[in-house]
Amino acid sequence: MPPAAPPGRLLGVQPRIHLSIEPLELKLKHPFTISRSSSTLRYNWLVRAKWGDLEGRGEASYTPRYQQEARVVHKALERAVLELDRQERSPANLRERIPALELPSGARMGLSIALADLEAQAAGVPLHALFDLPPPPPV
Repeated sequence: MPPAAPPGRLLGVQPRIHLSIEPLELKLKHPFTISRSSSTLRYNWLVRAKWGDLEGRGEASYTPRYQQEARVVHKALERAVLELDRQERSPANLRERIPALELPSGARMGLSIALADLEAQAAGVPLHALFDLPPPPPV
């Protein structure tokens, strides 16, 4: 798929992609219970990738079960945003740079999905089509 240009281009120059993170508190409809604990809240981060008038979003989480601590994932997201923010003019190019950052999986996925969401919006296709997947079933 050729790189798409965002709306709001000025004089043929694409704006740079702006990345940001913010806390995301999820109130669960039903308690999430495993053998050791139960919770009705999840604390994650919302990753935003803004490009012109478009905004892609992803969710970054941590999983203590997989030796991921909240502070480690949060620091990794902050480092990635500092390193990548406003460096690229293409979501696909920026997404290709993520593996080299050696991020915890939760941080890597939050950034990847935000950029894929942005890339799909710019191309005018649903996110599943970007990955050649079938549409999700109705909810």
